[in-house]
Amino acid sequence: NLVYYYELSHLKMPVDLVVLSACETGYGKFQQGEGVMSIARAFMYAGTPSLVVSLWQVNDASTAMIMTRFYEQLAAGQPKDVALRQAKLDYLKRAEGIAAHPAFWSPFIMMGNTAPLSIKTKGGTMLWAIVGIIAVFVLGGGFAISRR
Repeated sequence: NLVYYYELSHLKMPVDLVVLSACETGYGKFQQGEGVMSIARAFMYAGTPSLVVSLWQVNDASTAMIMTRFYEQLAAGQPKDVALRQAKLDYLKRAEGIAAHPAFWSPFIMMGNTAPLSIKTKGGTMLWAIVGIIAVFVLGGGFAISRR
C-alpha cells in the first residue's frame, strides 16, 4: 500500500514531533512558487509543528546511533535543535576513520518548532515504590502465615 503526498497533507496529526530518519525525507523536487515538494512538506501541511528529516541517503548504523542519542536528549528535556546537535556531537566523539565523514552524521536537520517536548509518563517513581513496599508486606505476611 502506498501513501501519497496529497493523502498525508490532508491528515490531521496532533503530534509534537515527527522524525523521518529514512533516506532523503527532506529532499524533493523544487516547484516555482511552492518550494521543495517533499514528504516533510506533507507532514507540515498535516499540522506537524516539528520535523527531523534527512537530506540525502543515510547509513543505518550511524542513523541508529544518532537517533538513539537524540531521543535520550529529548527525554532529558533538551530543546529539539539542541538535542539533535548534541546527538551529532556525541556521534562524532565515537566515530573513527571514514565514519567521521559528514556524510554519516550531517544529513539530519530540524525543521519547525524547536521547543522541548513535554513528555508525560504514566505513574511515577513514588507510585511504584509504594506498590513495591505494599507487595513486600503482603508477600511477607503471607509467608509468615503459611509458616505457622
